Amino acid sequence: MAAVADHGVLDGVVTVVTNADAPRGRAVALALAAAGTPALMLCGDDGACLGALAAEVEALGAQAALFLGDVERDASELIEMTRELFLARTLRSARPGSAARSEHTDSPPSA
Repeated sequence: MAAVADHGVLDGVVTVVTNADAPRGRAVALALAAAGTPALMLCGDDGACLGALAAEVEALGAQAALFLGDVERDASELIEMTRELFLARTLRSARPGSAARSEHTDSPPSA
């Protein structure tokens, strides 16, 4: 996995980890963060477990967000949340003069 990150293949990628509140999903999330994945969307049902995992992922240098719910049933919500949290924020911060904006601004980008 480290070789993939070294070649920049994961640059700009948001990786969705399902069942991240289970041991296997947790291990996958931590391995991806350690390999250099820039952003992870951690999915599962146990908010406390996902929150603790997010702290570990962020300590490894990746951004993390949580999605509580059924990934299959709520796929459109997951996609929209991922887009807003990662893509829209990245686009806003790339605009000239946007460095002063807070990273925690959740309003949609202006046209």
